[in-house]
Amino acid sequence: MTKTGDENLVTRLKDDMKTSLTVSEVFERYYYPLRKIRTDLYTARCPFHSDRNDGNFHISNSKNIYKCFGCGVSGDIITLVQKRYDCNFVDAVYILAKDYG
Repeated sequence: MTKTGDENLVTRLKDDMKTSLTVSEVFERYYYPLRKIRTDLYTARCPFHSDRNDGNFHISNSKNIYKCFGCGVSGDIITLVQKRYDCNFVDAVYILAKDYG
């Protein structure tokens, strides 16, 4: 089965975004500022559950992922935008493309 032109475009955009954007950069644009723990590790309150503890939610730029050790949610820049805007994968890729060029 071959991919359509739109699917190829989305795949290329997704790959470009994952290499050119960091999850911390995307998080701070769509949510709120992070606190730096180490060179590559950031923390914040988890935006996906009513967390009062700063420290359960971690972001790693070298792995380009986020993880909450309180509620278990995890993902990458695409899933972060999907959760923020309650949208599907393709819409999340287009939102990122629009916002980051």
